[in-house]
Amino acid sequence: MHYDWPYNVRELEACLKRAAALTDNNAVDARHLPETIKEAMADYGTRAEDAPSVPPSPLPSPSPSPWPSPSPSPSPSPSPSPEQTTPRKRSAPPTEQELRELLERYQGNVAAVGRQLGKERMQIHRWMQRYGIVVDEYRGA
Repeated sequence: MHYDWPYNVRELEACLKRAAALTDNNAVDARHLPETIKEAMADYGTRAEDAPSVPPSPLPSPSPSPWPSPSPSPSPSPSPSPEQTTPRKRSAPPTEQELRELLERYQGNVAAVGRQLGKERMQIHRWMQRYGIVVDEYRGA
C-alpha cells in the first residue's frame, strides 16, 4: 500500500512471480519481497508519533519521458464552474443522453468529458462507440 509501483503492472507481476518462487509453501510473506518494497513498508502500521524521525529513502522513479511535455493550448470553450471540474466518482457508465449532454457542453472535447467523469479519453471513446455517437457532430466547424 505504501509502494507506488512506478513500473506499473509489469513490476508487480515480476515481484509476485519472484516471491512465489522464493516461498516454500503457498503463502507469500514480506520476507519474500524486494528490499525497496520492504523499505516502503518499514513504518507500516505505526502511528505518526511512533514513526522514525529519519525520512524514508526515496523509491526509484520511472525514467523521464523522452517526449517533451505538451504546451498548454488556449481553450475556446468557457471555463467550467468548480462543480463541473470535479471528476465524478462513478462505477456505472453515463447514459447516452448524459454523454451527449457533456459532449455538447464541452463542444466535442473528449478529454474535458473524461475529466468531468473521472475517466480516461479511451473510455469515453468506447462509450461513444457503444452508443453510436459521432464526436464530430459536437465540434464546431
